[in-house]
Amino acid sequence: MEVEMSSKAQRRVRWFGVAAVAVMVTFAGPVIVSSSPAGAAPPLPQVDEFYQPPAGFEAAAPGAILRSRPIELVAPLPAQAWQLLYRTTDVFDRPDVTVTTVFLPNNVRPDRPLVSQQMFEDASGPLCVPSYGLQAGAKSSTETTGQITDLQTILQNGWVVSVPDFGGRFGHFPVAQEPGYMTLDGIRAALQFAPLGLGSESRIGLYGYSGGGFATGWAAELQPSYAPELNITGAAYGGPGADINAALFTTNGGPFSAIVGSGLSSYYATYPEVKAAMGPHLTPEGAAVMDQIQTQCLSVTLVQQFMSDWKRYFDIPLDQVLALPPLAEVIDKARLGTHAPAAPLYVMQAVQDEVIPVGSTDRMVEDLCARGARVTYIRDQLAEHLSMILSGAPAAFSWLAERLNTDTPAPAGCSTTTVLSQLIAPK
Repeated sequence: MEVEMSSKAQRRVRWFGVAAVAVMVTFAGPVIVSSSPAGAAPPLPQVDEFYQPPAGFEAAAPGAILRSRPIELVAPLPAQAWQLLYRTTDVFDRPDVTVTTVFLPNNVRPDRPLVSQQMFEDASGPLCVPSYGLQAGAKSSTETTGQITDLQTILQNGWVVSVPDFGGRFGHFPVAQEPGYMTLDGIRAALQFAPLGLGSESRIGLYGYSGGGFATGWAAELQPSYAPELNITGAAYGGPGADINAALFTTNGGPFSAIVGSGLSSYYATYPEVKAAMGPHLTPEGAAVMDQIQTQCLSVTLVQQFMSDWKRYFDIPLDQVLALPPLAEVIDKARLGTHAPAAPLYVMQAVQDEVIPVGSTDRMVEDLCARGARVTYIRDQLAEHLSMILSGAPAAFSWLAERLNTDTPAPAGCSTTTVLSQLIAPK
């Protein structure tokens, strides 16, 4: 009994700690603020002509640049920045467009490696895309600005950067394939953009965490078939949401229950067959919440849905909702570990993660290794989902530097190492 009570107490403390961090992130905003005058917000993506697909874009090759423009950044970073509108492919394998923000660091390396940083959004709202949040004066959520520290680290290494809007114009989250397509086509666009000075032989790395890790995983897995010409020398990602079903069950009723709403509302809006299956089981309040979440970012939904049990929005239990055949099918299609990447992988996962169950990442790594992938897998015993963003980044960037800056080969085969903390683990 004493052990059980201790375990419950530990979980309660952990939940309140996570909640405190989430609230601080939501209300405190970025540490670095824009120098733009008040009220000088850029136009919203849905009304900004730059984001709109030009006539005939479907005939362009994937990754072709359709428009470009320089931008002023929301934070003072040591780089020039531009946005590129490019042709890509959506979740239904149809031509589409999205935007990537590209950066040329002031101290760019002579050999100009490129890193594609997938910033997590975990939401469908039009203000949540990185390309909007990175612009000076953006009236956006804190998710993008909260990831500027990683962007700054990448730039300080002298690496060129691409930050794609991998959720596309309609905020698809977390769907199969599309985030990989849009990430890879963002790299193609960056390679073609003359001011960056890149070439077909440029070394390319991928980096992302949480929802950004999900997109990074899809990009690494699809690259051999979708973009085999890209010289991707390594992909580092963590907490990737390899099994969406597991993540939805884990977060429901807890401090991250907003993830349930973001995921279900996105599937509901993206797939007509899912909407037809889910709709009859939604309460009137549930239908209104589904529509509302489509318009907002994760930081808002985290507060609104804190500790919510989503069964209240349906007339059947949540496990039965997730078992509805159209929904179960699209969730299963989004599972990572089903394709063998050509590039070596560095995967990190918090053992105590309260959003992404460690077992789902364990299984993903096992599946990837069974398919012949090269994986360095690090499990961190002390970190949780939010703290892993900080504790895992230094080792991940160190591994990525070996793939981008040197000819040091990646370790062959697969290895799994469980450490007390990556902050104190030997390199």
